[in-house]
Amino acid sequence: KEYYRIGETQVWFGKQSALSFEEYAYSYMKAGASAVGGCCTTVAKHVEEVVEQKGDLQMQSAYIHLYLIIINIITFALYGLDKWRAMTRQWRVREKKLIILALIGGSIGAMIGMTVFHHKTRKWYFRLGIPLILGIQVSLILCFYDMM
Repeated sequence: KEYYRIGETQVWFGKQSALSFEEYAYSYMKAGASAVGGCCTTVAKHVEEVVEQKGDLQMQSAYIHLYLIIINIITFALYGLDKWRAMTRQWRVREKKLIILALIGGSIGAMIGMTVFHHKTRKWYFRLGIPLILGIQVSLILCFYDMM
């Protein structure tokens, strides 16, 4: 068990550290700890700061999830719209725009749109590029969550 007192530096794994309790608590919460405690010198102010930091992390996560949901819905809808416009011989959505939407987080919507609407499946740069973008994004997300 490790104990850390407010205002003290502590030796962790053979190295001297000058991080505060709040900084350690924040790093433990990012790593997935559901509860972080201190010793008898921990006061209500310290606990409030830790709870606030945890709330900030949850809010950031909620915004990221909301963004990804919205961008994927938009991307999926544009693939459907472009397919409809292609069938009715109207002005089309630019391919560049469809690829950029996948790059900025809409790769799942692009993959589903390609599958559902059978759209852009003959173009090699969509057939190979969109799954590649999705794979890179999933890898980055896994690495990001692993670092937290």
